[in-house]
Amino acid sequence: RKEKERSRADTVRTLRVAFIALFSAQGAFLFGLDIGYIGPILDCDQFKRDVAHLNNWQEPDSKINGAVSGVIVAMFSVGCIISSFPLISSYFLDTWGRRSTIMLAGTVFLVGCVLQSFTLSMSLFLVGRFVTGLSIGLLSLVVTLYQSEIAPPELRGALTTLYQCMITFGILVAAVLDLALVHRENGWRAAILVQLIPGVLLVVGMYFLPNSPRWLAQQNRKEEALEVLVGLRGEERASTELDEIVADLAETAKFGEPTWSEMFQGRISQLVTIGVALQMLQQLVGM
Repeated sequence: RKEKERSRADTVRTLRVAFIALFSAQGAFLFGLDIGYIGPILDCDQFKRDVAHLNNWQEPDSKINGAVSGVIVAMFSVGCIISSFPLISSYFLDTWGRRSTIMLAGTVFLVGCVLQSFTLSMSLFLVGRFVTGLSIGLLSLVVTLYQSEIAPPELRGALTTLYQCMITFGILVAAVLDLALVHRENGWRAAILVQLIPGVLLVVGMYFLPNSPRWLAQQNRKEEALEVLVGLRGEERASTELDEIVADLAETAKFGEPTWSEMFQGRISQLVTIGVALQMLQQLVGM
């Protein structure tokens, strides 16, 4: 009987961890929405009229200038690059913590959506794209980090793949929304405003989820870290895992702060090369 109860408790904890990983992956869902919605909107007659202010917006062959379209798409990427830059992102990840950073990035995403959906000028739309990019740059880093630190080692790989799955799901949902809304009057605005729903859910919901136990230990809040681990792993594994985290942090501290030059030396250089190559190949095949 005790074995059944223990097995049931382990199942409940596993499901809880899976739910936390899936819920936080809404940050990736927002990324997918932003990737997927912009193309059809640039071809939308109402967008050409309200934002691009084209005189021939009603004509079937009217198009926004290619350079302008490129800037609209690129402003999102510029925001991503800036907020994901290590000197900036590390401040939020280490000082604010994983959970608070997700909430902050989600709030920034909401601001970007509002700016884009209510704009009457191209300049303000570009600002909205940039602000949204700032949000996604942070979310791209912090969501998978939070997932990996919440998950037990045996589930870490499986649960962090939810990030990529939710990006592609977001792209699909954005395509469906565009198909249903874009060609209606002010439909392009509605397609952007709909993104506020998962954004608000992410910001509000993360408040009720636990902090990363590794981050808590990093801040010397070991009692809180142990409390989180007990809820996620059970009492038997919690103490052992906390000891491992503390030992790992101490070992890392011995080597001091990492330097940029270490990225281009030895095995780390090989891993960086593989990571960059995978990202480049992913983009080259159309993702």
